Amino acid sequence: MAAATALKIGEVAKRSGLSVKTIRFYCDEGLVHPTGRSEGGYRLFDNDIFAELALIRTPKAGEIEQKIVALRSLYNELHSLLERCEDCGGRKSDGQA
Repeated sequence: MAAATALKIGEVAKRSGLSVKTIRFYCDEGLVHPTGRSEGGYRLFDNDIFAELALIRTPKAGEIEQKIVALRSLYNELHSLLERCEDCGGRKSDGQA
């Protein structure tokens, strides 16, 4: 790897918005691979790492959206159940748990 394109993990973290710890975790889990090591033992990456990190992060956004939809659905279902309970003479909720 040419020295001009070798990025240390700290630079990758800074440019990607991820923490060094997260990138190390991804490396340890085999999700991304350094292209080499510096003389001091630092992981080195080329610019392709940013596309790899974007692919890893993309499913998480989808998972969050799915959880939000599920929580909204649960909220609506609970709200509906409370209204039916109140219609049948149940105690009205004061909004406190």
